[in-house]
Amino acid sequence: MTYNTKSQLTKQALCDALKKLLTKKTIDQITIGEITAEAGFNRQTFYYHFRDIYDLLTWVFNQELRVIRPYLDKPNVNWQETLRQSIIYLSHNKYLCSCVIHGVGREQLMFTLHDSIYDLIKYVIIHENDIRPIPPKHLDFTVEFYTHAISHSLYNWISDGMRETPEELLEHLSFVISRATQQD
Repeated sequence: MTYNTKSQLTKQALCDALKKLLTKKTIDQITIGEITAEAGFNRQTFYYHFRDIYDLLTWVFNQELRVIRPYLDKPNVNWQETLRQSIIYLSHNKYLCSCVIHGVGREQLMFTLHDSIYDLIKYVIIHENDIRPIPPKHLDFTVEFYTHAISHSLYNWISDGMRETPEELLEHLSFVISRATQQD
């Protein structure tokens, strides 16, 4: 087993331990000792991989939100399904999202959301935009523009307690994204 594989397995075990503990306690009630005991490691192992619980929480969220990656790697990507899977993940992990917002803050969550959907937006703009292709000099700006808008919409949805259903949010986002790739 390579070092990277072993490191990933260790991080995943710590991730799983944190998620299990989050079903019983709030993030501020969980100690590093509890996480390491649950995972079967010592504190030194924890600190070798993470600075603190919030660093682990950020890693968990980043790893978990990468649910869209497998959809982007498929031929004939269905961007609506990819976005739907992301929104469903967020809604099923409402408490984790709340912990990220209150634990590591808006900036980290926005960064994570941005990174998670950037490739999806780029795919849509390039591949769903045959009628009105974006000139190369405007591509990066256009992708960033829509990525920020959608990331902010997702953040607002999360911070407002996910009051809209995933289907309602998806309908709004799909409408906006579809309009961006249609001819005037």
